[in-house]
Amino acid sequence: YLEAIGSFLAARYSGTQGKGQVDNWIVGNEVTARVQWNYIQNMSVEAYAEEYAKALRTFYIAIKSQNANARVFTCIDQVWERNNKSDLAVRYDSKDFLIALNNNIKASGNFSWGVACHPHPVPLTYAPFWSGGAYYKNLIKHSQNTPFMSMENIEVLTDFLCTPDMLTAFGNCRPVIVSEVGYTSTQGENNQAAALMYGYIQAKNNSYI
Repeated sequence: YLEAIGSFLAARYSGTQGKGQVDNWIVGNEVTARVQWNYIQNMSVEAYAEEYAKALRTFYIAIKSQNANARVFTCIDQVWERNNKSDLAVRYDSKDFLIALNNNIKASGNFSWGVACHPHPVPLTYAPFWSGGAYYKNLIKHSQNTPFMSMENIEVLTDFLCTPDMLTAFGNCRPVIVSEVGYTSTQGENNQAAALMYGYIQAKNNSYI
């Protein structure tokens, strides 16, 4: 069924049927949030990645069979390496999930999947995130042990994907897109606009996004 759905959609939106062309496909929304969006029982991150990898590979093959130029992405949220044991009942850290997913896919035959990320600000409802207090600053670090990932430290994701173990089968860094990010106007539209520009500049200056 998944193969049929992927093939049908990719063919329909391949630019050959007058329906438009889709070249970037995201398989699942924030797959790291197991309970909120993905509706599967509690299990280890390795077992979860194994189940998800089956769907990702199936969609990848089906989509590429209809559109060789298409790119296929998994999707993560902004929780990077929180290491909060209470979280494990409902979700996984994005870094742990990507490691488990990569290990599973490489063991079964590597392919060039990418990462769609949702690097919302921390705190989520505060547009001028660069002026947050000390507590929030401690949640956004420019290192691999940062609890959260936002546009402020988006290089954490691309640096991680450039490490040898995470490269594609062709030795390249995996493609990254910022597929969801937003800033409230609660603190005023000037702060909202500044946050959008800050995020845009961060993305523009990162060659892997």
